[in-house]
Amino acid sequence: MLEGSTSLRISRDSCFLALGGDSLNIVRLARAARDQFHLSRHELPILALARLSTLHEMAGVVDVALAKIIDKGSASTGLGFEEEKLDGGQETASAKALLVTPQKSTQRSDARAVDVVVDKEAFVEAVALQGTFSESFDANEHILRVMSLNTTQSGILFHSMHGEGQGVYLEQLVWRLDGNIDTSRLSDCFDMLLRKHALLRTFVDTNTWQHPVQIVLKPDFAADHLDMRIIRRALGHTDADNLAEFLHRDRQEGLDIFAAKPMFRVHLIENEMRTARGTPAWTMVLTVHHIIFDGWSLGLILDDLCSHYHLNLNGKTDKKKGMAAAAAALEDADAKLDHFVQYLSWEANLNHSRSLRYWRNLFDGYQPPSKMAIGTALAQLHTSTALRPALTHTVPFGKDTVEAIHRVARKFQVTPNAIAQTAFVLARYDFLPPDKGHSRNAKIDAIYGATTSGRSAPVRGVSALVAPLVRSFPVRLRISSLEEQVVSRRLGLCDLMRSLHAQLTESLEHEHCNLSDIQRVVASRELFDSIFDFEPEDQTRMLQEGDGGVTMTQTATIDRIGYPLSVRVSFGNTMVALFTSEHVDHSGSALNDGRLGPLGVQMNEAELVVLGGRFVKALDAILSAPSQPVMNLASNLAEQGPNFA
Repeated sequence: MLEGSTSLRISRDSCFLALGGDSLNIVRLARAARDQFHLSRHELPILALARLSTLHEMAGVVDVALAKIIDKGSASTGLGFEEEKLDGGQETASAKALLVTPQKSTQRSDARAVDVVVDKEAFVEAVALQGTFSESFDANEHILRVMSLNTTQSGILFHSMHGEGQGVYLEQLVWRLDGNIDTSRLSDCFDMLLRKHALLRTFVDTNTWQHPVQIVLKPDFAADHLDMRIIRRALGHTDADNLAEFLHRDRQEGLDIFAAKPMFRVHLIENEMRTARGTPAWTMVLTVHHIIFDGWSLGLILDDLCSHYHLNLNGKTDKKKGMAAAAAALEDADAKLDHFVQYLSWEANLNHSRSLRYWRNLFDGYQPPSKMAIGTALAQLHTSTALRPALTHTVPFGKDTVEAIHRVARKFQVTPNAIAQTAFVLARYDFLPPDKGHSRNAKIDAIYGATTSGRSAPVRGVSALVAPLVRSFPVRLRISSLEEQVVSRRLGLCDLMRSLHAQLTESLEHEHCNLSDIQRVVASRELFDSIFDFEPEDQTRMLQEGDGGVTMTQTATIDRIGYPLSVRVSFGNTMVALFTSEHVDHSGSALNDGRLGPLGVQMNEAELVVLGGRFVKALDAILSAPSQPVMNLASNLAEQGPNFA
């Protein structure tokens, strides 16, 4: 369950978080325990495990839950038997299970399972009848499989077809490559990625079937149509303007999600200047559409890219190794595709009633504001539908900050994500009460969106899927209810961290609800105007080690996600916080349903810098004195600049 922890020594007193556990693994652990011992969510709540530290303590909670069930069962059935004992007086799971009622299924109870795979033969016949594709595309020859879209893909498709377009859901990832790059070898690596991850070779069709489908291309056809361009001596080593102009043109070119070819392209650009070692300096740009890809997928792809590049050491091709790797990639791709189909089936048959009750309760008493906007020009409303350039501000942090975050996380039993989100909440929202000279609504809430990997689904192999499973859900912190504790200095920064950690962990069990459904039960089409994305990924990787080593350093991420403010924290050996503000105005369009975020005013560059500075100050306070009162930091932040609530 804890990936990458096989070399660790694990004992009953091992700390779950220190072993690499996080909120996602806590959810998986809770589900595994419920399935093993037939416990319901009520009998083993997720927070009962999230608040504990060691494996022994977590096992104790499960024992207590089972003991209550046995006591209740014995009282109601009158069964009297001596429970079989193990060494140490522990009851066996089989004895306990005799009196336990199986957990109710979260799948639909009303019907057959939804069929998520389209019969290829029937689809090819429909293509022939309707003439969907050009004559040069042989559907029978080039199509491997036809499937439904998942919920995330369906939402992206809707907005791609009806929205402003011009770059929404298109991501550009930029790396600096230092070392003696073998471009042919790197090209082979991307060929291997296509073969290993089936969704990288999919495209979308909305015309042939009764519902939109995604079509998986066969590996050889996809590899022949991969758009990989090598451009030599195109950029000056320090000429950032040239790169910015190139990225703008690349974004304008876009990606056609309906074309029968891979939905990403790669540019390898040789710079005019050389590195300190005298080798060419290269820039690599990966342009990809979110309908096939998410942040979790990036880490998987980079791992594979590095491992494939290492296969042919010193640029010498080992044909036997190469053939074995290709065969393994295809076998792995088939398994991953089967796992994705299982995910589609699981998702399509979910019953969301329990989760929707959770979201309704979380927003009990919530009164949506008349207008949600950020920035200083709150009265200004934009009416132009032209896509304006997104503004960004990047704040880098070193290894010392990462190590300090891990220390605080272990001490207070929270995740690094919870610490980063606490810093964001403190930076953005005003915790000072109105009588301290700050005017705000007494019922104000801190409400923002948080992204999650979507990998908590109980589906085999879900963690290894390169697929768009990412979800977003609302986070609510009732600032007004904390006012008395803030003023009396009884609320510490660590208390705020723990509160957010508990809510984020509990919300993970309900992450698979559609955001539009959450908005419906909350009776608000505009829940939040900012979104926080925590990505556990390293900025620097080694394509090749040794004297002829090749270093791969991510230098930029350009993305449009449709919210006035987004914060992306990349957390690995180092940490980078990227603050982005973009203009969002969907008034009068088919998109004015709240799903892309509300009407918002774009922040200017100065405001982004101020927000970034407040984030740094809040994070420093959390790491240096996590038990200090929130009031102390709130007063200090008020002196630095305005909040953005």
